[in-house]
Amino acid sequence: MRITSGLCYFIVTGFLLGASVLSAVGETIRCEPAYSVFCQNVHIGCAGRTSLHTEGFSVIVAANGVDVIFDGGEKWTAHAPEREGERVIRKSDSRDWIRIDHKDSFSHRIYRKNIALIAYGKCARD
Repeated sequence: MRITSGLCYFIVTGFLLGASVLSAVGETIRCEPAYSVFCQNVHIGCAGRTSLHTEGFSVIVAANGVDVIFDGGEKWTAHAPEREGERVIRKSDSRDWIRIDHKDSFSHRIYRKNIALIAYGKCARD
């Protein structure tokens, strides 16, 4: 049986893509906020600091989805595939979300009393 170069390229590319997806399963990402409270505007330091405290959290990537476990005990379960080195995790019953970018920085947006608040910080992969 003769394998053409195009088919060989397809097989090798498929194997590499499959391997990168499989390596993400079982991964744990630990994230720590830069400030102890949520901000109304992070583009100017932390303007509009609130009294709502931030929490560190862990992201556990499993074959069937992503679990986010906050230090205070709250847990989110979501389908949040990684796309182009970025993962967006959306809480299922609200507009709240967490984005982790390819540089392992995160932003955490929450909505309280129709006001958007944000926290940001750094993550480290285990």
